[in-house]
Amino acid sequence: MNNLAAQTDINTSTQQTSSILSIRSLCKSYGGVDILKNISLDIDPGDFLVLVGPSGCGKSTLLNCIGGLTDVNSGEIICKGRDLTKLDPAKRDIAMVFQSYALFPNMSVAQNISFGLEVRKVPLPERQKKIQQVADILHLQELLNRYPAQLSGGQRQRVAMGRALVRDPTLFLFDEPLSNLDAKLRQSMRTEIKHLHQRLDSTIVYVTHDQVEAMTLASKIVVMKEGVIQQFGTPEQVYKQPANTFVAQFMGSPAMNLLEGKVLFNGDSAQLTIHCDGSVPFTLIDKAPPASLKNFINKEIIIGLRPESISDNLPRHAQSSQSVNCQIDYLENIGSDVYATLKLGGCKLIARLHGDSQVKVGDAEQLHLDLSNISYFDPSSQSRI
Repeated sequence: MNNLAAQTDINTSTQQTSSILSIRSLCKSYGGVDILKNISLDIDPGDFLVLVGPSGCGKSTLLNCIGGLTDVNSGEIICKGRDLTKLDPAKRDIAMVFQSYALFPNMSVAQNISFGLEVRKVPLPERQKKIQQVADILHLQELLNRYPAQLSGGQRQRVAMGRALVRDPTLFLFDEPLSNLDAKLRQSMRTEIKHLHQRLDSTIVYVTHDQVEAMTLASKIVVMKEGVIQQFGTPEQVYKQPANTFVAQFMGSPAMNLLEGKVLFNGDSAQLTIHCDGSVPFTLIDKAPPASLKNFINKEIIIGLRPESISDNLPRHAQSSQSVNCQIDYLENIGSDVYATLKLGGCKLIARLHGDSQVKVGDAEQLHLDLSNISYFDPSSQSRI
């Protein structure tokens, strides 16, 4: 065995030992349409993994495959060394919380929470003890004798979480649990779920289409598109170092600005000549470009800049920054921030300015670009350079 093969075996063995859940080459199709395409993923104990992506990308299907609600065509699902791939859902030691609360309307909160334990014939004293423990964690003590019709949406979701929590499973699966709640309640429930995860050090796989949920809850994020994992990393990695142009534009609101340009080098600095709509090009100077950018000298590239990297205040502590003159075309004031659509060398960009910004539509303004977190992509593969 050569050194590379030996090292690969060592890495794989270590990964399988440390992971609580390993998914290997998972495929799922319906009627000849591939929904999941060769998914491989490792989840460590205590991870809060969020699956995010556009509708139809396969994230809920993947969650249902893990939970046993959907059969797989090929591949493996290993949890704590056990092969769950063809195992009955009831035997997987996995608890699910769904978008719909699915509470029994004729049962009290306490009865709803303990129903699964009762089915498993857990003795009454133990059931009562677990109900009280869960009620303390989720602040349901005053609601145990109420019925679902007497509860608010947030209270019902807490009961649904309690029904999963009382089982003390190896893994929690959440399928868009907050999508039925209003914005204020979603924020409150996000905080509760985050505190719950921190308190119990539980392992959670969570599906959402909400980027705010993904960024605030996750310890790791999986971004999916058309049944394929586009990027797997921490929220900071996914946001600041997107693996490709899809992730760059999907994660973040407003999306990352993407500009076409050509790169030259002057010493260690990269000269980025950007052209749009036949207008006069403008040049950005990146004083600390990645070394891999030198492979694209005098070639076309895609340049990515987050809206918050464009400001009417000079960026502090930026390794590389530049001031530019531009025209303000449109303003959207959301209170804490002002989103400004601006024109620079014929290119349209969106800037995220502070809420008290004094810029006005039609003005020619000097704005400042923080190039410290600039991203570069290969136009042919759309992948990060």
